Amino acid sequence: MNLNNIKEKFLNFIINIKYIRLLNVLLSTLIPGVVIIILLNAYIGTYYKMDLMPNKKGLFPAIILLVLLIILKFLIRSRIKESYRPNRITRIVHGNRWIALILLLVLVFSFYTMYKFSWNIAKDAFLHYVYLHSLFFDGDLHFSNNYEPMGGPSFFLVHETGYWMNPFSIGSSVFWFPFFLTGHFYAKMVGIPADGYAEFPYIFSLNLGGLLLAWFGLVLLTSVLQRYFKDNIALISALVIWYATPLTFYTNQQPFFSHALSFFFVTFFLFNFFRVYERSTMPRWMILGISTGMMMLVRPQNIIFAIIPIIFLVKLYFQKNDDEKAPNRADVFKCGSLYVLFTLATFLPQMIIWQIMYGSPFTIPQGKTFMEWGNPKILKILFSTNHGLFTWTPILLLAFMGLFIFIIKDKLVGISMLTAFLLMVYVNSVPNDWWGGNALGARRFSSSLPVLAIGLAALFTIMLRKRILKVLTALIVIAALLWNFALISIYTDKTIPHSGEIDYSYFLGSTFTRAGRIIGDIPHNIAAAAFVLTNKNASFRCYNVKLQKPETVIRTGTVNPYLRNGWSEIREDPGLGKKVRIAVRNIASINLYNDTEHVPLKIKVRLFPLGNTETVLFLFNSIEIETAKLKPGWQTITLSIDESLIQTGINLFRMDSFADITEEIEPIRDSSIGEWLEIEYIKIITKN
Repeated sequence: MNLNNIKEKFLNFIINIKYIRLLNVLLSTLIPGVVIIILLNAYIGTYYKMDLMPNKKGLFPAIILLVLLIILKFLIRSRIKESYRPNRITRIVHGNRWIALILLLVLVFSFYTMYKFSWNIAKDAFLHYVYLHSLFFDGDLHFSNNYEPMGGPSFFLVHETGYWMNPFSIGSSVFWFPFFLTGHFYAKMVGIPADGYAEFPYIFSLNLGGLLLAWFGLVLLTSVLQRYFKDNIALISALVIWYATPLTFYTNQQPFFSHALSFFFVTFFLFNFFRVYERSTMPRWMILGISTGMMMLVRPQNIIFAIIPIIFLVKLYFQKNDDEKAPNRADVFKCGSLYVLFTLATFLPQMIIWQIMYGSPFTIPQGKTFMEWGNPKILKILFSTNHGLFTWTPILLLAFMGLFIFIIKDKLVGISMLTAFLLMVYVNSVPNDWWGGNALGARRFSSSLPVLAIGLAALFTIMLRKRILKVLTALIVIAALLWNFALISIYTDKTIPHSGEIDYSYFLGSTFTRAGRIIGDIPHNIAAAAFVLTNKNASFRCYNVKLQKPETVIRTGTVNPYLRNGWSEIREDPGLGKKVRIAVRNIASINLYNDTEHVPLKIKVRLFPLGNTETVLFLFNSIEIETAKLKPGWQTITLSIDESLIQTGINLFRMDSFADITEEIEPIRDSSIGEWLEIEYIKIITKN
């Protein structure tokens, strides 16, 4: 029996159920219910990536249940025509129910990824957030009192106006505000300090907002591509942009940067441009002006994309008068004036901010020397191993080539898109930090991805016309996905440096090696998922490991499945002559899975205090076991764990490092600088 027969029998069975409409209503109730449970679990059930509540499976089973419910609902509603009413997402993607289903599943799994990784915020992102924090809590733009609790700004410069300088725009704070407000009210309700600094719920809410807006950008991008290309090509191209470029990192793992928002607002701008392109009316030009101002608020350099409607306006204005479809020139002038007016009106908050802070409504906050207009580094920004666009994301080179193919399909739009992209290449190549800091790839091109998606779809359209090229296209897509996931992996574990030129052979070798490991780990990950579902209180992070008898030795210098959050990559200790790891985030945590009888444990830790570390607090399942004053040099600390603290399933052993002991020492919630531990091994002895 093939898959189609199974599917047909299942659908026939569902349709023959007497109370089919009741089932449909039930699913409509269950799906939001599961979503609410997931969100509540994210807010209440787990704090700091499940470190403080180890006896939790996390969202994995709930995510699987949600996926199954969504698929079942779409199967029913797509099969029973009379009971089917297209939802909003389905209408946006031109009525295609299956595209809507796939995009919903992307959102579900993206949330799960964000839930695992995005509970903090990088220093650069704090500079975006400080506008919101200062205006909301202080009612001013004086950031000196806000910077310190956030870990300090990237630089300490005070403008002649007396305001602390901030190189970033206010747009992220504007569009984060509804999500921030949700977190703020939640903090007040449950008694969390409502100061705007806590990773939970404030930072988590901002991350959630970035992800949701970026995902909606994916929906709009799919809709834009459907205007020119078949549904399958539109969906594949959009998903390749989502998963095979740095965008997936800046939406799923680090949505607190402005790049997720920039991707959404540029896509929103293109969506509105094509509505104007389809039918030029004054209300549509107003909306396009608002969307242009929005994308500029997030990243002012996005003004470059305004060249697209401007070229269209020029074309409309100079159309021959004998063209029946040509609009009146006066109307074109009115539309253009409205477009500029609404763009400036939407961008007005940023101009006011600049006027207050720098004394001018138009400025470059980084300073006059930041943009080296006469010294573009075009080849470097495209091909350098220091975050070059095509070096780090080769699939985008094909997308760029596809823009020339798209010109054949629509000359005006194609030339406009190509011009906008080339201008963006120039603008991104002239800053004195053209590589974009410690980025994953060329993150400043995130706003250009919707344009490049059009080129990619045009190329795929040509390639999918012949059977042999279909196979090549599939191989290219798979290779692009593997390449990107491998790069993310070696970037996050610091196998490659986060900035600076990298030797090409090392860069390629590291990426290919990690891609091979990803392929080889597929059976292992499937087994780990099955382990979670079949073992009580298991965690996906325990990787099928259990405490051994009579002892379990965890050597940090190996690829060890017991290690969890807070560890550096493997490094050589010259004095010790062995490979070790460092607790770089001050919170070194270890999974211990127990599925047998509860017996007392003895834990021996071999460690070396680094930086300012003088004290370490040991915790077992969030219970403080011992606070130890450390001596200089290597030392072994022995701990006794009572059997009453041991639980069936995952047990979490943590080491929190401090500069000095205080009278009321508490487990660390946020990382600080200077307190690190170098760990050689942890030995767990089972005492019968």
